[in-house]
Amino acid sequence: MSAPAGHMEQTEKYTILDPISIQGMLGDLFRARDNRTGRTVALRVVRDEIAGDPGRREALLADARLAQSASHPHVAALFDVGEQDGFLYLAHEFVPGRPLAAMLAQGPLEADAAVELAIQIAEALAFVHRRGLVYRTLSGASVIVNPRDQAKLLDVGLAAWTAAGHARLGLTPETAEGQERRDEQYEDAANRPASYQSPEEVLGEQAAPRSDLFSLGVLLHQMVTGQMPFDGGSDSATAFKIVHATPSAPSSLNPSLPLGFDAVVAGLLRKTVEMRPHDAGTLIDQLRRLRRATGPAEEPREAPRWMFWRKSGGRGRGRPDGFGGRR
Repeated sequence: MSAPAGHMEQTEKYTILDPISIQGMLGDLFRARDNRTGRTVALRVVRDEIAGDPGRREALLADARLAQSASHPHVAALFDVGEQDGFLYLAHEFVPGRPLAAMLAQGPLEADAAVELAIQIAEALAFVHRRGLVYRTLSGASVIVNPRDQAKLLDVGLAAWTAAGHARLGLTPETAEGQERRDEQYEDAANRPASYQSPEEVLGEQAAPRSDLFSLGVLLHQMVTGQMPFDGGSDSATAFKIVHATPSAPSSLNPSLPLGFDAVVAGLLRKTVEMRPHDAGTLIDQLRRLRRATGPAEEPREAPRWMFWRKSGGRGRGRPDGFGGRR
């Protein structure tokens, strides 16, 4: 949607700097400068199909107003919602860093780094749940890790408007079996929205806060092993495994994990909602105990914190990509 960028370059509020993600589910995303404050923002120009439909427009604005009130250290803020020259836009916090999905594409993380990130994500989920929301689209693509090693959750309150949210909310056993969406779009299981879905979501039931905890269990398993716990090769096969299969224990794929790690992940990946941790706060306590177990026994290590656990060593995090790893 090149037209909005051309029209909005000269607006009073924002100056478009460069594109981040084009033709996303909700609209095009640009890095922009707020001319009033000088800060950099991630400016999303909403697609005409949504902005021009009165019903969808009002639904989006209602979700955006709720999202705009969310303020937490591990949640990417929504600063502004407005209209300029007939274009509807959302101004998000610009988070410099890398999508967690891009980091995991290079290999798994060390246990201490994974636990620290999981704690931060769980703290964000606890905040979201206290506000009466369910995040519903947690994955490596929905988390940005900034240069200070802090996780930021993207698109809080806007799950239904993201590509991952749209796919997950529409996936039931019936639609998964009959879907005509090409699986080659998600050749890597880590990129399939269905890979992080909870059993109750697969079965067409309403997502609950502990559905988010299941998704975090999938992500934590992936962070320390480099593998998805329920990879079936397609959305329908993955959905079947999520409901029926028992995943491999993380320590069977990464023997360096501390005692207790498997139990935490297994608790998160329980098929029955009531068998998972009671809430995100309970999980945070469990993860903090794991953090003490994964921390250095004596002097801090000289190696960078984000080195992979492989004996061959790892690669650095590379150049920051910024907000927009998720479409």
